[in-house]
Amino acid sequence: MPMRYLLTAVLLVSGFTAVWADSNTSASEADKFQKAIRLAERVYQETGDANGAAKVLEEAGVARLKKSRPAEIDKVTYIDVLETYAGFLSRLPARELEAASLLKSVIESDPRRASPYLSLGDLYYRLHQSQPGARYRSIYSAAYKKYIKRLEAEGTRSFLPNRVVESVYDVGQGGVCRVVAQLLEQGSTQSLEQFFNPEREIKVLDKGPDGSVLGGEDGISFAGLVQNSDGRIRRSLVDIDNNGSLERRYSAKMTQGGCTRNLFYQEVGIQTALLSNDLLDQFYAAGRVCGASKLSVMRYRNENYIVEQQIQPDSQIRMSVYQLNARGQHQQLCSLQPPTRLQRNLVRSCNAAICDKLESEIDAVVSSEGQQGVEWLVSDISTLSFDSSLEANPGYKRFIESQHQYLVDLDNDGERELISRVWLADSEGQQQYRYRLFKERDGLWQPWQLPEVVTAGAAKQVLDDKIWFFIDRINEKNYLVTFTATATSGGESGQESRRYELQVYLVEGGQLQYLGEISTSSS
Repeated sequence: MPMRYLLTAVLLVSGFTAVWADSNTSASEADKFQKAIRLAERVYQETGDANGAAKVLEEAGVARLKKSRPAEIDKVTYIDVLETYAGFLSRLPARELEAASLLKSVIESDPRRASPYLSLGDLYYRLHQSQPGARYRSIYSAAYKKYIKRLEAEGTRSFLPNRVVESVYDVGQGGVCRVVAQLLEQGSTQSLEQFFNPEREIKVLDKGPDGSVLGGEDGISFAGLVQNSDGRIRRSLVDIDNNGSLERRYSAKMTQGGCTRNLFYQEVGIQTALLSNDLLDQFYAAGRVCGASKLSVMRYRNENYIVEQQIQPDSQIRMSVYQLNARGQHQQLCSLQPPTRLQRNLVRSCNAAICDKLESEIDAVVSSEGQQGVEWLVSDISTLSFDSSLEANPGYKRFIESQHQYLVDLDNDGERELISRVWLADSEGQQQYRYRLFKERDGLWQPWQLPEVVTAGAAKQVLDDKIWFFIDRINEKNYLVTFTATATSGGESGQESRRYELQVYLVEGGQLQYLGEISTSSS
């Protein structure tokens, strides 16, 4: 017998004996179940055997708790047992729905508890990975959103898993800037500190009567930082330049103007040296981060970013995101403000149910640039085999090597097509997607083009390199939606407006049918 299963067997036998021995002594039912939880968790930690861990709780009598809580079991223990048991069942392919039902019972028993929402979201997230589509996506996304709301209500500081971030903040391919944009749109910038800040605060240093720093540190010069400060220097550790080692951040608020100065020091051998570049020098200078403005650090996908939150004269927030690298270089990735709510006049020439959905969600569609479709990202592109002639074709090479490959049944024939996207700059330096479509034939992915548009009116040009598109789903069918945004003159008001157009198509039976358009203008 392999060592893993031998250990499982030993733990189970000894565990069952201990648990059931308690039932014949003065130990309470609650104590018995708490011991069973600890034993089950040990089985899983030692062996990775979810089925064996579940059996520990089953032997302890968890079946009695499935319908209701017995009077002799306190509420906390009852919830702990069900949630732990559901966690093991969720890892067994044949018992996921049973696990989901138990987690819903836990949530019903205590809707303020955060962890069951995460567990429920993870369960449906795993189901989505094996069975892609809108069916499970909406469930796990809703569960993750409730998980975050509970953490916010509790004031818990906790890094969010990437799967949660990318679901709740609708990241798509936008990366860290997309997360920050969503925080601005949702008015939840405090979440930046609560869920994304990797800094470890060590201590606060005090300024003495003579202007020196009490408990000052070797090799650190605080000249200028303590001058005109409020008397306290906050010290934290953070890998600000993503070189794998922690730097020291010192910040102090000035008594005049409420401006904050920041210094960053790094360890170079046995020496401590100032980490300086053009960007960090600006954050040390007076007048850059003042009043309610502040400097934060954000961690996303194992990288740290500098986020500057500036309060504008009109009280609007502007958030600028920067990244430093180990060579001392920095790059501004984006500068964002909350979107102006749409002042819109809707025009519709589309009467299908999909258009009702798009119209009701047009704010979300416009703000997310359509990234709420049903595409499934291919996690390992090495599993894709392309026609060998494409590898030598410079026009296709970058597309078949792209990390942004999506599978979706675009033409509703029961077989998924492949969408490959490449993020490139256009002739004016603006970043946008280019893409190609592929169909699988004889085990190889080969170029594919959509059929001609069937429409009673003028033919529509779809899927050229200047039009963004996404896929949306309703009533068991996938629809192709193109998305364009055009700047218009400000007229007498002097304000620039943007006109948005959503053109809706159905690909079915080898034909591409144009269903109509939804357009809006905003200022």
